[in-house]
Amino acid sequence: DRDAIIEVALLREDQLAVDDVGRMVVPPPRSLRVGLVSPDRRLIRRIMEGLSLQRLDVMTLQDYESIVSERRTGDWDVLVFDAVTPSRMPDAPSIFLGRTPPTDRVRAYGDSGGQVVLEGSGDHPLLRYVDVDPIYVARGSQVQPGADAEVVLEGSSGPLVMTFVDDGREHVYVTFDPIADSNWPYLRGMGVFLFNAVEYLGHHGDALTRSQLTPGAALVARLPSDATEMELVAPDGETFDLSDQNPARVAWGPVQLSGLHELRYVRAGRGEPVSWFESVRMPPQESDPQAAAEVVLGMQRVASTDAGALRYRPLWPWAVGMCLVILLIEWWIYNRKIGSW
Repeated sequence: DRDAIIEVALLREDQLAVDDVGRMVVPPPRSLRVGLVSPDRRLIRRIMEGLSLQRLDVMTLQDYESIVSERRTGDWDVLVFDAVTPSRMPDAPSIFLGRTPPTDRVRAYGDSGGQVVLEGSGDHPLLRYVDVDPIYVARGSQVQPGADAEVVLEGSSGPLVMTFVDDGREHVYVTFDPIADSNWPYLRGMGVFLFNAVEYLGHHGDALTRSQLTPGAALVARLPSDATEMELVAPDGETFDLSDQNPARVAWGPVQLSGLHELRYVRAGRGEPVSWFESVRMPPQESDPQAAAEVVLGMQRVASTDAGALRYRPLWPWAVGMCLVILLIEWWIYNRKIGSW
């Protein structure tokens, strides 16, 4: 469950040894830990139990609030709130089903009557393989999305499904109760939607390999919410304390050195040290130095030429010089003959 580092080295010696080693960071594959906060509604629980998860914790709202008070929310990668609303926004990406999240990113201002789907973002990961046309919503919430919110599914009376960002974490909000106020439980797409939502929030930004940065960019890491004692170790061994930052989005920069950067932290409650790596590659321009085509010195331009290159050389100065030498020789011979010397 640790990052793998793939290193490729050029064994032939050259004049620039710093670019002879390349590294790539491969994050470990991970199964998600999901928390379901529900008033014991079996359908949502059965759907979540059918997903391939590392762990599913089912709890009531009272149990969840008790856990939050102990600051143990970092145990979950995704939270699902089924027809309940927490007292404050959670510290993990969350799915809100039928209840307005406690945030100013979205604002509910009333109830809506029956409506059908008008438009859906078919290319959005949440709606992959989901047939939304047969969905009918008997009752829902009238919601005003914030500036950073994205409406994924639009109904005839307002947004039905949207995503928004709060404190650096992305959340999914379904503005109607899919169990009590729609025909979605009778359709195949509801289980697919929940699977897409959990995968989208839990693996958002994950890739087969971690993207490589170049010097001058900012290093950004998303760590578990219970990460503490965060520090960054640069390739030259210098250490930077980042404990005052939010673990949801740790940023440091600009990056000054190429090489492997290690972000160390400790999981609260566990005491285990964990390392997160980022490989910073040397800019290709510095690995391929070339001579300038010309150099400007004041008002003079000096063009560069390759070694051994042929170019035009004027011969008239040499011819004039030879003529002057011949004239001097003739003048000397003439003066010797007439006896001037």
